[in-house]
Amino acid sequence: PGCSIIPVRYLNHQGLGDTEDAIHGIYYAIKRKASVINLSFSGEGFDPDLKRAIEEAGNNDILVIACASNDESNLDRESIYPAKFNLPNLITVAASDALGRLWEGSNWGKNSVHLAAPGDEILGLWLKDWDTGSGTSDSAAVLSGAAGLV
Repeated sequence: PGCSIIPVRYLNHQGLGDTEDAIHGIYYAIKRKASVINLSFSGEGFDPDLKRAIEEAGNNDILVIACASNDESNLDRESIYPAKFNLPNLITVAASDALGRLWEGSNWGKNSVHLAAPGDEILGLWLKDWDTGSGTSDSAAVLSGAAGLV
């Protein structure tokens, strides 16, 4: 037993990608028997194929962590996906600051956001370099790492 990390990159060298590539990444993680999938991306509009992929992850006992996005908005009133999917294997995470308060740019939502994790000035790898970043993508990565260790 141990933690197995499977990096699945769907962004190009400029940090750009599309939902179809993310869906392929989810199915790749399912095939590789991942235990946690981090979805640090968001967009407007319901995508049934993305929802099906996350449901299939759940059918394979995979926890999916999605970022709430950074619009300073109540997610209960917005159409931001994959955060807004109401699925039993999906945790939507907001970002907190160093004092444990909601980070200023984070989305929130009583019914749509499950918890907050550190998301302000988080050191991480972006493309080829280490840098600090802030936002719900960072908080989703922090929570995904913690969930993977559990």
